[in-house]
Amino acid sequence: MNDSAPPRGTLVLVVGPSGAGKDTLLNLAKENLAGDEHFRFVRRVITRPAGGGENSGFATEETFQRLVEDGLLALHWQAHGLSYGLPIIVDEWLANGDVVVANGSRAILPEARRRFSRLTIVNVVAPPDLIAGRLRTRGREAADDIGRRLKRGEEIEVDGADVVTIDNSGPPHAAAEQLVRLIRS
Repeated sequence: MNDSAPPRGTLVLVVGPSGAGKDTLLNLAKENLAGDEHFRFVRRVITRPAGGGENSGFATEETFQRLVEDGLLALHWQAHGLSYGLPIIVDEWLANGDVVVANGSRAILPEARRRFSRLTIVNVVAPPDLIAGRLRTRGREAADDIGRRLKRGEEIEVDGADVVTIDNSGPPHAAAEQLVRLIRS
């Protein structure tokens, strides 16, 4: 191994259906790992008004398109009529050898696999009835939208040697502990 080669970090991309509890687990993991500068949690950009417990940057569609055009997003995608992206700082953190943790989308897994040589995918799952209840409680979607999200969640499979599944149907702290162990490893 060449000692002069730059260190390479790992991207931990947390995915799963809407309502599986990704943001809750990410927030708990971030609290648990606070103070360790080698664990970086990405603040993604979304074209939606702020709110809903997400640790995100919110942008207009026009601003988001400028970010894309200027090459300021490491990954970007469309889902549920919104645009999402991870800022390009991800590349710098990975080049520094950090573990970078981000809330992603199952739809971008092929692109993430092409772009990032060191990638771990965390697929957060929960039973459909629990997800439906969480989506209703969140209050951002109408009943029809919840039904469409549940159907989409069943249609997308996440598999591969780089995938670890975490069941978030129990207490969030238990699933968050699994996520923290995975991030640390």
